[in-house]
Amino acid sequence: MKSRKLLKGLVAAVFCAANLLSYLRMPAESSMDDGFVTFGWPFDVYGYGGFWTHHVIIWTGIIANVFLAFCCYRIARRLLRW
Repeated sequence: MKSRKLLKGLVAAVFCAANLLSYLRMPAESSMDDGFVTFGWPFDVYGYGGFWTHHVIIWTGIIANVFLAFCCYRIARRLLRW
């Protein structure tokens, strides 16, 4: 039981670290006048920019990241036989 929790924690930590790295590498502003800047890995989870500089949480990206993390956990569990 503890090994499953450890594996879940490791998968979650990898996805959180990847999104944090994507956030830290995000430019301060767009290279175009009315462009958008987003961050998130592997799917975008947040973006801002445009003419009025609106900020957006991309919920479909968050849901897709959670689903992908769950799939990675299931695959790792089967490969490691936990």
